[in-house]
Amino acid sequence: MHTSPAEDPAIVSHVLAHPLRKLSNDAIGAYAGSAIFTIGDPQDYQHFLPRVLELAVTGGGWVGGEAWAIANKLVYARWETWELSQKNAVFAFFADAFRWAIDARSEQWSEPKSWLYGSVKLGLELQPLLDDWRASGTPQAAYHLADFYSYWTRANDEGELIYWDGVVTRVWQEVGLWLHDPVTRLQIAGAMSEIDDHERWALEAALVAIDGSSRH
Repeated sequence: MHTSPAEDPAIVSHVLAHPLRKLSNDAIGAYAGSAIFTIGDPQDYQHFLPRVLELAVTGGGWVGGEAWAIANKLVYARWETWELSQKNAVFAFFADAFRWAIDARSEQWSEPKSWLYGSVKLGLELQPLLDDWRASGTPQAAYHLADFYSYWTRANDEGELIYWDGVVTRVWQEVGLWLHDPVTRLQIAGAMSEIDDHERWALEAALVAIDGSSRH
């Protein structure tokens, strides 16, 4: 793989030193953040993608390992030109990872809002994904929902969508309408008695924001 002179050559040697399935979280993490732009090309990323995706849900914690970043790299790599079986595998993975992330504990380093963005960015329909989130009755789903509501409110107040600026305005507005549905408050409030103490603050903050918004 070619690399930028600014990159550490050891990154390439480490990522090429073992079979794909045996690459460590550290090796993939060092590569994934710079993949395509300063290390390797789209064909290289296509090769490493299965392990990148696997570790995005079982390892993670590195730049380039977040779903939104992976989706953006796929778009840049023109993944729409890949074989149909490969594209379907990516679609299925993102949809399943999103559904898993809805109910994942916060310490598992996986945010459904990131997988939601990635799924929509790649072309999956928004509403069925939102319906899956709404249908989950776990306290983790409520925690992530509260986090997303706070994120959405802050992003609009500050005029900075962070990575969500990569989707069309219509999608962002549809997400906002879904978040401001009264059912959101019910879903969050309904989990207050079940959520762990160290996560309850997120639900409380979201409820305060929702109640404040409804008075304006």
